[in-house]
Order: sequence, then structure tokens, then C-alpha cells
Amino acid sequence: MTTKDAPVTLDFCIEAMRGSMNLRGQAVRIELAVGLVVYRACGSADAAAKKVLRGIHASAGRADCLTPQSPSYKPVMRRIDRCASLYDKLKSRTIKKWIDGKSEQAAIDAIVAELKALDIQSMEDVLDYVGLPRSDSKERSQPEHNRRASDREAAYTVDTEHVHITIPSEATPEELVQAADKLMELAREMRMVAA
Repeated sequence: MTTKDAPVTLDFCIEAMRGSMNLRGQAVRIELAVGLVVYRACGSADAAAKKVLRGIHASAGRADCLTPQSPSYKPVMRRIDRCASLYDKLKSRTIKKWIDGKSEQAAIDAIVAELKALDIQSMEDVLDYVGLPRSDSKERSQPEHNRRASDREAAYTVDTEHVHITIPSEATPEELVQAADKLMELAREMRMVAA
């Protein structure tokens, strides 16, 4: 496979995609670490702490998730609830031990390291760790193609100035390579039209 300007091998695309998947795992661990710090600071993973965490998601630019009518409320709440389940499983004393004597970035980094040691790379891994099923039957009963993209579990997002791509957690590496191929083809076509 080649572009107009330079050759691009399939192996290169696979390695680039593999790198993005590694970053995805790190991003999930950071998101969880922030949630665990918030729950620890609030003293529990109750509704008030979840409201604080929703505000953090919204302020960080993650999603419009502040009210139940917001388009990203449900998917963000699923992530917040999964983090709460992790907090409840680990217990406050474990988080305290991990972050004892550390503040801010050092505390987040310490939790990220512990989550990596637990092999938590996705929200599904959290469900496995806490002993919950990967998805509830109500969510599964609705066909995937009929669900709005904003309601699907987003494993990774790619944002540029004019493009927003949400990759659901169900996507396989092969599908991502196919999508990358299609995007490369579209980019070549757009360059030819612009030239």
C-alpha cells in the first residue's frame, strides 16, 4: 500500500495501531486513577463523589455529561460507576497505601502503576477484576447498530479540529486496521481532488 507521497506498509500501520492501543490502556488507567483519588478524597464512591467526577470529565473536555439529558451522560456514568466498583473492591485503605505521602501527579502515577500491575487496560478489565459481567443484558438486548454512537462504550476517541472518531470497546485490531486503510484511501482521494 502506498500513498501519493510515500510508501506505507501494512506492518507499519499495525505497529502504529498497536501503539495507540497501548496509549488507550494508559489513558484508561489515568482516568481510573483520577476517579480513585476523587473517591478517596470524598470518603466514598457515593452520588456526591460521582457528581464531582462528572464535573471533572466535563471540565476536562471529555464529554457533555452533567445532566441526564446530556448526550454523553450515560456512557460517562457507566465509566464512573465502573470506577466506583473498583474503588469499592480495592477499599479506601488500599488507595491510601498507594498514595501515602504523595500529592497530585505523584499520587496519580502511583495508582496508574498499581493498576498496570493488576493488568487493567480497559473498562472491561475493571469489570473482570471486580467480578461483574462485562455488560448487562439490558444493554446487550438493544442491537448495536440501533444504539447511538454516544451511548456505546467508547474505548478510545480520536479528535482533530474537524474530525471526531469514537472507537467502541468491541472493535477488534483487524477492524481498526481496516478503518485505517479506509481513512488513508479517503485522504488520498481528498488530496487528489485538492491538487
